[in-house]
Amino acid sequence: MTIRFVVSGQPVPKQRPCLGGRGQVYTPPKTVQWEQQVGWQCRIAMSHTDPIDGDVSITMCFYRSGRRKVDLDNLVKSVSDGLNGVAYLDDNQVVELHAYLFKGQDNPRVEVVITRVE
Repeated sequence: MTIRFVVSGQPVPKQRPCLGGRGQVYTPPKTVQWEQQVGWQCRIAMSHTDPIDGDVSITMCFYRSGRRKVDLDNLVKSVSDGLNGVAYLDDNQVVELHAYLFKGQDNPRVEVVITRVE
C-alpha cells in the first residue's frame, strides 16, 4: 500500500510549546493548523480507509519560498505529527524516513509518500 499526497502552502516547522496563563502548555496555533491540514490531505488521499497497522517508510520533500533558515527535523516533526493516527496508528511504526528541503521555490508545498513496509 502506498499513499501519495501534496499539502500546498509554506511548510511550517514544529514550534516549541508555549506556556499560557495558569501554567498551561500549548502548541502554537500556526503549528496546529498545519498539522491538521496535513492530516486532512492524507485522509483524502487514503479515501477514508483505516490507518496502516504495520511498519511504514515515509518520504517528504519540502519546497519552501524564500531562503530563511529552517530546521529540516522540525519540518519533518510537524508532518509526522499530522500523520499520527491518520496514516498510521503511532510514530513508532516509522522504520524508514527520507526528507529533502528545497529553498527559494515559487510553489511552496510538501510532497509526502507513505509506503507500508512488508
